[in-house]
Amino acid sequence: MVGGQELVIDALARQFLARGHEVMVLALRQRHGQTGGDTSLPYPVVRHRRFFSTRHFLDSYQGHLTAAHRDYRFDVIHAHNVYPAGYVAVRWSEPRGVPLVITSHGCDIAPESCLMTKPQVPDRVTYVLSHASALVSINDSVEHNYRRHCPDAHHIVSIPNGVDLTAFNSRAARPARIPQRLRPGEYFLFLGRLIHRKGGDQLLLAFRQIADDIPVQLVIAGTGEEEMALKVQAAQLGLAERVHFTGVIQGLEKTYLLQNCLGTVIPSRISEASSLVVLESYAAGVPVIGTAIPGLETTIMQNETGLFVAPDSPAELAGAMASLARDRELAGRLGRGGRRTAENLDWGRVADRHLELYASLVRGKVRAQVA
Repeated sequence: MVGGQELVIDALARQFLARGHEVMVLALRQRHGQTGGDTSLPYPVVRHRRFFSTRHFLDSYQGHLTAAHRDYRFDVIHAHNVYPAGYVAVRWSEPRGVPLVITSHGCDIAPESCLMTKPQVPDRVTYVLSHASALVSINDSVEHNYRRHCPDAHHIVSIPNGVDLTAFNSRAARPARIPQRLRPGEYFLFLGRLIHRKGGDQLLLAFRQIADDIPVQLVIAGTGEEEMALKVQAAQLGLAERVHFTGVIQGLEKTYLLQNCLGTVIPSRISEASSLVVLESYAAGVPVIGTAIPGLETTIMQNETGLFVAPDSPAELAGAMASLARDRELAGRLGRGGRRTAENLDWGRVADRHLELYASLVRGKVRAQVA
């Protein structure tokens, strides 16, 4: 899959390469039917077999790390997942003295994670968090989850996710696939997986409430298990001509839709610890309407970069959308606030903070060996 976590890893890897470091990515083998683009990437991707179980035989995966270390002799390992990847990494790294950095992107150790209901897993998560060399917190919600599982964690480093400002510094040309009836500044944009927790059904109910009075469109970009159900819902609500399902969008198509939307909408029901959509919206200079849930609460600044609504509240969501559509001065002010925020989150700056952390851990390892 290519989601937010994978985009973060790719962005960091490219920044590290640009600064003269060697990078390799160790990843799961792709599922049957998926096509890979590993050879087109500027860094090597080493694939290992998928996890047989999230509880059993995990130590056997240490062999993949041993082989990777033999070939690449890496100085630091960074796991972008507490469990099970972080568990395998800490079991391998601790006896070998290789510093291990862990980043949770939110869902893996969130209270609603199904992993946390399985026997042994909560204890193993605590073990990982207490034995890693450093824990990267991308926002307050992730730090809270770290401390909930490991109250004594003292090695938490705050480094937010970043955004590629250069992709938004100039106006993207209109891609051929974008319908002509989607006019700049006259549509709201949803970007994400079409699954229950993302709240697409609530967005459609909210849009129904404003559709008769405000001549705007809605773009829903993404795929997922609820895609067909959402299309049926849109038709039943009489919105088939006003709601545009684009499927997955990337590159210039995504840049264009972000730069020209009235605002992005994130109607998620539960935590969104690693929402790159917010940061990309900021870089594009457009406001964000989001639900008041962990993760978004610390990423969106009320009346400065966006607007908050309660989860599962189509009426509140409709009101926020109507406010931006009717008050273009407000929408412009919030968009400018987002752009100012994004300028401090350029991937180059974020990568440098990671490299400073890695260097401090390597120096500490050397001092310990000398002592």
